[in-house]
Amino acid sequence: MPRILGLGATIFVNGERAVEYEEREDGNTVTCYVASEANQKFWIRVENDSQELVGFAIYMDGKRVFKQLCKLGDHNTVKGVDVSPTTFRHFQFGDLRLTDDDDAANNWSAEKIGCIELLAFRLDPATRRVSGPRTIDMSNTVSHEAVHERDKKLGGHRVALGAVESRRPARDAVKVTRLDAPDCPYARIRFMYRPREVLRAQGIISAAVAESSSTSSRKRKAEEPHQYLPPPSSSSSASPRQDLIKTEATDERIGGPSTRASRNAPIKVVKAETDGVQAQIRTSFGDLEEIEAKLKASVTAGPVVIDLTRD
Repeated sequence: MPRILGLGATIFVNGERAVEYEEREDGNTVTCYVASEANQKFWIRVENDSQELVGFAIYMDGKRVFKQLCKLGDHNTVKGVDVSPTTFRHFQFGDLRLTDDDDAANNWSAEKIGCIELLAFRLDPATRRVSGPRTIDMSNTVSHEAVHERDKKLGGHRVALGAVESRRPARDAVKVTRLDAPDCPYARIRFMYRPREVLRAQGIISAAVAESSSTSSRKRKAEEPHQYLPPPSSSSSASPRQDLIKTEATDERIGGPSTRASRNAPIKVVKAETDGVQAQIRTSFGDLEEIEAKLKASVTAGPVVIDLTRD
């Protein structure tokens, strides 16, 4: 949060605090940059930790749109501009409209587009008095006029207003005498808003910050649970191995004839090979039973020479 002389302010975009970049102080002024996005609502929170009763005059793109009293040790939120005692219009970022009209090039306020500025003035508590309900429509103070195309370097966004919304009845307005001259505020807080890509191009958001944000995004995606992908519905796209496993599992579970036949098939193959070997032995060496008998006789009668040659 940018702070100066015990006073601070924060911008919230869609309910989340905006990150401030390149905050710097110069005398009684503090300046920083924030990223803007078209059609996103925002509001401002002001805080007073000083020893003074202060009033904030809030300027959007060079136009004063609101005044907010802030007591010692207090904070207040400004969401938009008054339309009536029971309605208001929300602040939001909008796209910058461009024109080639030369009259727009002489618009004095164009150079202030892209700046939200809060001027803080010290007030005399003894002069505080209630002046009645606030009934001034301030929505006309936010400009929607086009700027010259040469001023597109301003960033591409400007402050706009949302639709009219209802709210609780506004409190009575309070008038207090200022202790500081209008052109000499006690403190200034400036938010320079630009599209995020412009801040990156200008080096305000460093490449390291951008890479860190990208890495965090990739990490969040990597940590997400893997989703189940159903198999293809077409049988032609399934792999042969998947078809084989599925068929075998089905036959085994059912226990039908095809299962028994598939189990007996390897046995038949081995038996056929064995019979073939035995036939070859008989052809080459004679009857196996005769050879076995001669071997048994050799055990009791001593060495026996068996002629295994062909006749």
